[in-house]
Amino acid sequence: MNNEMPNNNDGELGLNKGMAQVVAESGMQREQMTEEDLIKEVDLINEMARREAQEQMKAGMIKKPNERKISQEEIEKVREVIKKALNIGIWPIKSISLKDIETVKKEGLQETPGWDKRWKLACTILRNPLDKVSGEEDRGFFQVPNIEEKNLSPRFTGPEKLFEGVVCINDFVPPDKIKFLGYAKDLKKEENEKGDE
Repeated sequence: MNNEMPNNNDGELGLNKGMAQVVAESGMQREQMTEEDLIKEVDLINEMARREAQEQMKAGMIKKPNERKISQEEIEKVREVIKKALNIGIWPIKSISLKDIETVKKEGLQETPGWDKRWKLACTILRNPLDKVSGEEDRGFFQVPNIEEKNLSPRFTGPEKLFEGVVCINDFVPPDKIKFLGYAKDLKKEENEKGDE
């Protein structure tokens, strides 16, 4: 019996092998899985999406990467990564403007209108929440620990409609279900001190 796989597309096959290896390694030793492992999984998913968009553009199906249709398979892969993150204690983080911090501490987190005028409760996961905070702007950061994966929806954003660590929480989060992490300036200072060690 021949167990060799057909050599149809070496690039795609290599990418699939890479994804399979990351998934297998993370599945075998779940307690040793790290945030970096999950970020690698997301990078592989996004690389596959970029290739798919390029193929669709070459075929004339779309004109720009952000016109691509996100497959159910891609959504499920991202949801699985989010589930793994939650299983090892990586929780969504919401940044809040200074004027709203005390209100959130008392009343919890609820949906707000985004730049696109749609109401949502967008948070970050598997990315540094400080990345989008400018030097002059200070914000407060709240973590949503112990949330279940079913209460999160991944968002595919940016010019390529990729998963860049943005999730939306599907329901209101009461104040007793959130944890205040601190202000951007303090978190940046802690991050710099860790980098100096």
